[in-house]
Amino acid sequence: MLRSSFVGCFAFILLACSCQIVRAQDAYHTALLDELQNAYGISGGTWVFSDTEAATLNSVYDSGNVIRQDITVEGQPFTRAMQLTTPARGNNPWDYFIAFPTTAALSEGDRALMVVWVRGLDAERGSGLVNANFERNSAPWTSSLFQGLIPSAEWQQWIIPFEASITHGVNQAQAIFHLGIMSQMVEFGGLAVINYGKKYTLDELPSTQQALDYTGRDLGASWRAAAAARIDAHRKRDLVVKVVDNRGNIVEGATVAVDMQQHHFGFGTAVAVWMMLQQDADGNMYRSKLENLNGNGQRYSTSVLENGLKWGFWENPGWPGNQVQTVGVIEELKGLGMTVRGHNLVWPSWEFLPDAVAQVQSDPAALRQLIQSRIADVAGHPGIKGELVDWDVLNEPAHLTDLADAFAGDGGFVTGEEVYVEWFKQAAEVDPAANLFINDYGLLTNSGFDLSLQERYLDIINFIEANGARIDGIGLQGHFSLPLTPPEVVYEVLDQYAATGKALSITEYDLQGVPEDLAAEYMRDLLTIAFSHPAMQSFLMWGFWDGAHWKDDAPLFRQDWSLKPSGQAFFDLVFDAWWTKASQVSDAEGVAGIRAFHGQHNVMVEFEGTVVNSTVTLEPGEGPLEVTIALPRQVSIGEFPAGEETFQLLPHYPEPASGRATLQYRLPVASDVRMEIYDVMGRRTDIVVNTTQPAGVHKMVVPTHTLANGVYLYRLKAGDWEGRRSLIVNN
Repeated sequence: MLRSSFVGCFAFILLACSCQIVRAQDAYHTALLDELQNAYGISGGTWVFSDTEAATLNSVYDSGNVIRQDITVEGQPFTRAMQLTTPARGNNPWDYFIAFPTTAALSEGDRALMVVWVRGLDAERGSGLVNANFERNSAPWTSSLFQGLIPSAEWQQWIIPFEASITHGVNQAQAIFHLGIMSQMVEFGGLAVINYGKKYTLDELPSTQQALDYTGRDLGASWRAAAAARIDAHRKRDLVVKVVDNRGNIVEGATVAVDMQQHHFGFGTAVAVWMMLQQDADGNMYRSKLENLNGNGQRYSTSVLENGLKWGFWENPGWPGNQVQTVGVIEELKGLGMTVRGHNLVWPSWEFLPDAVAQVQSDPAALRQLIQSRIADVAGHPGIKGELVDWDVLNEPAHLTDLADAFAGDGGFVTGEEVYVEWFKQAAEVDPAANLFINDYGLLTNSGFDLSLQERYLDIINFIEANGARIDGIGLQGHFSLPLTPPEVVYEVLDQYAATGKALSITEYDLQGVPEDLAAEYMRDLLTIAFSHPAMQSFLMWGFWDGAHWKDDAPLFRQDWSLKPSGQAFFDLVFDAWWTKASQVSDAEGVAGIRAFHGQHNVMVEFEGTVVNSTVTLEPGEGPLEVTIALPRQVSIGEFPAGEETFQLLPHYPEPASGRATLQYRLPVASDVRMEIYDVMGRRTDIVVNTTQPAGVHKMVVPTHTLANGVYLYRLKAGDWEGRRSLIVNN
């Protein structure tokens, strides 16, 4: 009897299990598998959620504030969907969400496809934006997929491949869709995730190709003329060169050639310390490109260490490039004429912090001490303190809140974000020479539609400053993919942050998932719109060579070091269209005027076989920069007649001056007299006299031992009369 009961139960269990195994998936899931097989040659796989629409939709949970209505759909492969309304923009994109728990496990490295259908009905901007994520469903919320979905007015299928970044057990992961980006109404259905294990590579899996285009791409687009006018107004300045001989007499007919050497604007790249140390063909090529990027001697004007200064790398003796070598790379980059940015002091996620920090997350006092020590150690380190132009003090705070959460409720803190103020204040004390930046991503991407994130980032910036800390610059990472943000929308987002009065920087540009010709056109247009914004101070790509790039897809060079079309677009703008190389002949006043881009220039003056080269730095400023360049010989007899009834600037002695010089002049009447000395750059070095003097010959002994050897110009003004001479100093 007992045996019979056991057999009966066992038979029932087998029957139940058998029913579940062979149970037919619904029509939508069957059609989806057929579509993947017929259209893309992809077969097999296991469902990560249920294999029926009803079960998948019944498993959904949400943030409690989404207005959700189940609807029936006709004329599509799927039959059931949800209409989702976000009544207001959230403080964070994830303040409004729907989520689906997994019913199957994924192993680290498994490749999968997410399939979902979306359409937009109403939105605060455009047709709306939904952020699709596949992530662990508990802290630290490790993500395997993040993709912005811009709905169209009609139902649109999204097929998105991804790779599991960690192993997820059953019910340990979720597909979650952030809706709080803006107030919007979207419809959502046909969700499925299929796990193919290691059967296919990511490149072999299909991916929905949304429109490979963007508004404003056309060369006749109206925004281009306005951008060109802004570039001329904000990135150029008149350079006025006056040519005189060694007696201060005007030289007419001299050729003045201006040849740019380096940009003032920060066109730059992330630099990998390990590649700078690598002693092989690629390492040699990597360093040579930093020295001579385009083969014509031109190179970046700024740089940032990709990983070398991050907390985990800086303190990890096993990472290629120790602290001494990292400082050496900074010195090397500066020796090439580049400024160097620091990235970053604090990255507030346990995932990006050393284990020792995560281990004290429940002890705010110990945590605070570790962070303070970190800032003091690296920002105050010899060879780093005073050597960096910028420091990213806080990286990605609009997304990452682990540290703020750890400090929430401690020591009078409410949200925990109050601790950010401490970090900026300490950074300012440790390295007062560096500009202090905050840095985050997602602000310019996804068509610029992530309004919630943009507002959240701005709130953090305003909060830090309102509580007494200094922020000098705002970093906007630029990891672009489809859909591409139109240039005019990029400018609108930049305007939003420029209203704070801070300097702006696109800190981490790259572009994935588009053909090379489109990547080149977007490089051209993003560079142009960024360079045209008066608040922008730099544009850095996150690496320049595929062989040392986090996505194996850098903007300039392929793996074999051949130049990409986007690299050519960069060269065409930065080293050609925006590069000053011009000449002019001095007029009857000895003046040649050239409008030049801000930066360092070599100014060559040539007259009758005599050549003088001078380095002139043209910085932003009001009005023209006036520079006087003296030829080392006499060209004319001068303008000053002999006789006691005239003003005269008489020859000085000795020539050249050594230690001191006697300057002399004649006044026919009592006059207000001012005599000044200038260097060849037009900078005043001394005021010799500034008083009223009687008629007669006057002599002034001027010490020259404090002056560097070279040519100087001195100018005498007596009433309305003016005279000039050059002075050679050879101490």
